[in-house]
Amino acid sequence: MRVSRGWREAAVFVALYEVFGTARSHIHPPAGPAVRHAIDVIRVERAVGLYQEGRLQRAVLDHKTVVQFWNIYYGTIHFVVPALGLWLLWRRRPERYARARTTFLVMCFGALVVFAVYPLAPPRYMPPRYGFVDTGARFGGLGPLDSGSMKDTNPFAAMPSLHIGWSVWSAWVLVPLLARRPARMAAAVYPLVTLTAIVVTGNHWILDAAGGVAAFGAALALTTAGHRLRRRGRGGEGRVSGHDGRILGGFTRLPQGIRGGFTRLPQGIRGGFTRLPRGTRGPGEPPDRPPPPARRSPSLSSGLRRHRCGTDHLRP
Repeated sequence: MRVSRGWREAAVFVALYEVFGTARSHIHPPAGPAVRHAIDVIRVERAVGLYQEGRLQRAVLDHKTVVQFWNIYYGTIHFVVPALGLWLLWRRRPERYARARTTFLVMCFGALVVFAVYPLAPPRYMPPRYGFVDTGARFGGLGPLDSGSMKDTNPFAAMPSLHIGWSVWSAWVLVPLLARRPARMAAAVYPLVTLTAIVVTGNHWILDAAGGVAAFGAALALTTAGHRLRRRGRGGEGRVSGHDGRILGGFTRLPQGIRGGFTRLPQGIRGGFTRLPRGTRGPGEPPDRPPPPARRSPSLSSGLRRHRCGTDHLRP
């Protein structure tokens, strides 16, 4: 059974993401430096007027359903939207897929370096005197992050916020892809909605969001530079730009004019043969010869003459 390029690409992407997840789970910084770094972040946010996490969280703590909604959003939408963006990009804009996919992976693996060298405790792991609440522990509803292989095994990986990095990447991918204006607007505001989720749940500082935007920008710049160099060396687009859109069970994006498996042939083509214009030779045909002179049909007067000649001997 032949495996399509789409399935191979999906398998490689999932494998690389698993490598990222495994590497992230093996980073276990001590709590002391992570909390000290968080105190430094608080000082910077107070200096610039961004220290609003506590006030925003306290505004929703009395509404259990609202908090649970944001917990579920934090634990699920973060994974669904980028997957949707990759799939739509593969189907509709294959020439953009390679750069977007590489940007996503570079952003993830680049964040690993920051997680290792700059551990940062999120607000929910701060001492009680700061007044933050771990909404996942108190209210539940973290979705996939509650158990299993997707459990958050590195609680001090707050900077940069990949929730924000992935959401900005998703907006960058989806806004040009979506045809309807409401869908484009939803994709455009998706990073702002995600910012609300990461703050009210106590999972990130506002400066972490700035770090997520910076991580996306750096990954995009590196990937764009790499693709330009590769295109100059190869003289064309990458490998993925020429795929046929096939990824799920043999379904293929058909060219315009092909519907239901039947091809609408251009005018003048029937049954696989092309009607050539007059004076046009097919391959291997001899040169045109002048047309033979047209035969003149006998006229009525010549017929009458022949008839008269045949009856002259009957005259008296």
